[in-house]
Amino acid sequence: MTKRRWLLITALAFGALVVTAGVVVARGPGNPSSAPLAQSALGTGFTYQGRLDEGGSPANGAFDLRFILFNADIGGSQVGGIVALEDVPVTSGLFTVRLDFGDGVFTGDARWLEAAVRPGASTVAHTIMSPRQPLTPTPYALALPGFYTQPNDTSPNVIGGFRGNLV
Repeated sequence: MTKRRWLLITALAFGALVVTAGVVVARGPGNPSSAPLAQSALGTGFTYQGRLDEGGSPANGAFDLRFILFNADIGGSQVGGIVALEDVPVTSGLFTVRLDFGDGVFTGDARWLEAAVRPGASTVAHTIMSPRQPLTPTPYALALPGFYTQPNDTSPNVIGGFRGNLV
């Protein structure tokens, strides 16, 4: 069995982590009543784009990818769950996936993403890519220091100041 060499080069499209769920009132010819309508929450997922090289050339085919979030670039503790995606299509080395580690993982503290890969339809262990990739905010998210939301069923709780504030 030959050893495979993997290289994962990543770029991240990381949306502002401002998640809100609120109430809006829709009025007009189609809805004359003033009853509030629930607004959908944006969710906690984001788009991740990367490049996968196999043996020094861009990879092609289906690959199983596994992603784990950490609070340090080396060592540290896992934050949130594991996102395992099977048979992700990779074309000319490029892929795009949606990652969702759940609520409460992006609190303003630094986070690093560990990626691992194996050939699709395989049962061998994933090969961990190194180094972990730092997750950075989008420019618009930088305009909101100290802004924190705590969505609930009827409206967002918007908290200014620091993340230790409670409503």
